[in-house]
Amino acid sequence: MLIQNNFPKDFMDLAQNIVTKKANIFRFVCSTGDKLVATNMDETLVQCGNYKEGFYSPKESAVLQKLYIENEFKDSYKKDDKEPFESCVLYQKDVFFYKINDSIRNKIKIAELYTSKDPAREFMQGVFFDKEGKIVATDGRIMYVTNGIPEFPVCQIKVTKILLKILDIADYIEMGIKYANSKNKETNQEVRVAKYIIFNFKIGTSEFTYSCKLIEGKFPNWKAVIPEKQDFHVVPFDKKIWKDIYSASKKLQPRYDKNLYFTIEDSNHVTISNDDIVYATIEWSIEPDINKRNVLVFNADYLNILLTKSGELIDIGYTNFLRAFTFTYKDGSIAVAMPTQIKE
Repeated sequence: MLIQNNFPKDFMDLAQNIVTKKANIFRFVCSTGDKLVATNMDETLVQCGNYKEGFYSPKESAVLQKLYIENEFKDSYKKDDKEPFESCVLYQKDVFFYKINDSIRNKIKIAELYTSKDPAREFMQGVFFDKEGKIVATDGRIMYVTNGIPEFPVCQIKVTKILLKILDIADYIEMGIKYANSKNKETNQEVRVAKYIIFNFKIGTSEFTYSCKLIEGKFPNWKAVIPEKQDFHVVPFDKKIWKDIYSASKKLQPRYDKNLYFTIEDSNHVTISNDDIVYATIEWSIEPDINKRNVLVFNADYLNILLTKSGELIDIGYTNFLRAFTFTYKDGSIAVAMPTQIKE
């Protein structure tokens, strides 16, 4: 088979986020004749059409060369007498799809900012769709909760690079869950379980399908994290001032030190600092907490997400400077964040 140099640009731009260098077979996009397929066995992108059978290279399109794939490697991924690429294509006959509007797209992108980037915490690496129609994400220190799709099945999806790009550029998107039969280890009976998230989408007149394995395992009990009530509520301070302070802290503080100290000077003024660096004294009417503490410490990166990337912030609630804060947004979304614990 030859690597071709004539390929659909939209597909290949997306495929670059999927193909991997881990093994030869996954370094290229496969054409089965009636469809193009890019996969790494966890994620799969498909575009139907009439293409010459062979392999397409997303990054080396000008180079024509033979591609040899060992039979043993191909056989290890064969399923139901299909080639590895074909076995990744999910059939949609039993999938019910939900249209994704601009609001849901944006909420999924915001939720991704709150997911864990720690490989050891896979159960927090995705965006969770709750049975009550909520979209939830957390990394254990900050959490985002917003209204989603009331009827959508419970699942946790990986918000991958390619999915973020699809959410940005697609003219139309719908998503649904692909189920599979699996044996219950306790009862030894077959049960129907959610296995994949499938997105059908359009870019112009071109139609695509993207699928990704769902994250397995139990998502944390997010409701238990939200404080029942907060004793104090304040309006956020000026966003432009924050951006200037955050930018300065990134330049002046060591990478390992992300903390900023908010010291209440009086009923209308707060000084923001770190060690010997005083960034600004701003006008902000915030009271000491229930224990009369007047110093609050927050991770600057988390605070930047909360203040500038999660929507229009209208309220900040707190009771104790060492316990969870709540951030409420105009669209009804809320975020919960833990301040940095400091020695007193």
